[in-house]
Amino acid sequence: MNLVEIVDRDRMNLLGLILASLLERNLVSPQRRKLLDKTTGIVVVRAGEMQVTATFAEGRVSLTRGYHENANATLTGPLDALTHLALGQGLVKQFFRLDLGGNLFLLLKVWRLMLVSPLPPAPHRL
Repeated sequence: MNLVEIVDRDRMNLLGLILASLLERNLVSPQRRKLLDKTTGIVVVRAGEMQVTATFAEGRVSLTRGYHENANATLTGPLDALTHLALGQGLVKQFFRLDLGGNLFLLLKVWRLMLVSPLPPAPHRL
């Protein structure tokens, strides 16, 4: 079962493709899937002229190009700030470059779903 759906992939913008890739990569983790199961709502993410609506429901996320008027939360900022935020780099600095609106608890869950986990350490060889 596909947990991340891109509605009309051929028309999706770069922001939506990046978000889908991050979510697909991270949702292999059982902990992230549990968090996704508990996440419901509509979040609009904006970067420059690009807008993506992420709808979280029933343990899945659907990404649609454009803005949904009934969004529960919005996340707006430059693409590089959103990328650094997902990578966990310079969190405080990046938050000052972003405009957060609506349900901040929902945004926190979504950020935890997008946050790239560090790679596991390489095995030691003796």
